[in-house]
Amino acid sequence: MRAIHDLYASGLWAWQPNEYTPKTFYLAALFAQPDTTFELNKKLVGRICDNLTYYQIDDPDMYHTNPSHGNRVAIFCDENWEAVARARNIVAALFKPTIDGRYTDCLRDYEELLL
Repeated sequence: MRAIHDLYASGLWAWQPNEYTPKTFYLAALFAQPDTTFELNKKLVGRICDNLTYYQIDDPDMYHTNPSHGNRVAIFCDENWEAVARARNIVAALFKPTIDGRYTDCLRDYEELLL
């Protein structure tokens, strides 16, 4: 994740694989409607995402480069796609207010969960 951050910040890709590098790695971003303040139980999210390699719930005050039609609210990363999609789907259901369907209906393996 540090290499991805550095790539966006500097335009340089400095990371090199090693013997521990997975052959496949998935990163799923979750976007939502702009100009919306969301509430989320972060302790519960931590439990849900504990098995992932990495996840991040974005601080809306920290990101100003989102497109005008949506804001990234979270990312989920792991070498197991099913674990990524499952965590993303559960966390998406936890956002209050609800994330507008136009941001979730297009997601790969998205399943709406009603809580």
